[in-house]
Amino acid sequence: MISATEVQRLITFPFRGLRRMYRIAKNKLLTRKAQKLQKDHPQIKIRADIFRVKYLNITGRYTNIHSTPEAVEGNKTIMDSFQEDSDGNCDLRLGGGLIVKLPPIENVAEVVINDFREIFVDKLYEQKGAVLDANDVVLDCGGNIGLFSIYAAQRLGELGGPGKVIVLEPIPDLADIAEYNANELTKLGFETQIQVVRKAVSDRTEEAEILYNNDCFTATSMLEERVAKGVRHPIESQRIDDLVREFDLNRVDFIKMDVEGMEVQALRGAAETIRKWKPRLAISAYHFHDDIYEIPKLIHGICPDYQIEVLRGMGPICYAW
Repeated sequence: MISATEVQRLITFPFRGLRRMYRIAKNKLLTRKAQKLQKDHPQIKIRADIFRVKYLNITGRYTNIHSTPEAVEGNKTIMDSFQEDSDGNCDLRLGGGLIVKLPPIENVAEVVINDFREIFVDKLYEQKGAVLDANDVVLDCGGNIGLFSIYAAQRLGELGGPGKVIVLEPIPDLADIAEYNANELTKLGFETQIQVVRKAVSDRTEEAEILYNNDCFTATSMLEERVAKGVRHPIESQRIDDLVREFDLNRVDFIKMDVEGMEVQALRGAAETIRKWKPRLAISAYHFHDDIYEIPKLIHGICPDYQIEVLRGMGPICYAW
């Protein structure tokens, strides 16, 4: 008598093979496109290890590299930074007396630990020539609870200039926490000005909607395919070029961007700013399979003077300087 498990295995095996063939074919096509892009434009480099099929799932997107043994082991060493307060809420304790407020949800440490490691331990948003400098004006696009803005404020202080960080976060609850954390930095004597703007970035300035997953607050997106489940929130999206004019910025020096699949649209909405000031860029390029090709191609098209490199890290990031 054949078991139900064996029946399921017999049924699913052919489909797994077909999915793998599709994945390999799609990856080969992307590899050829990326190779041609680099050949035509020598200032663009895309690391070859990005194209290894094992990093892609059946839909052609990047797998959760946070679950690798190396990542899990690395997380164990920083779990002590997370502590519960008297009310049972979890906070993130950084050096110098800074206590970072986190959303009051169950298992919040497991949700935020990967972002913490990427920003503070691996320093993934500062690589190659895309690094912070004293007195920089920084745009933190996809600011969430403000972890990168805290990191940037600390780095700018180390570099000898206060600078300014503008945090763009459209979800009210997350923007409130980012603002609270910014105020805590000020109380500790940090001179960097952190301003929270409750808007998303896109290629249009308009009223829009965003999906917010309460169980995984680091994954909110204007694209339904990026959020498995979530609550719709009305928000305002804005072009970065319009934001620069609205806040009368006399320059932009650094842009960090992780906006859950809206990176291409947001970069199009920042074309004037990029051409005018050529800010250093650290742009997430892992939400869609083609991002590792489309994002460097777009940046080069906006400003051909950039040196551009895509590195894998925990997920591919496109650096330009």
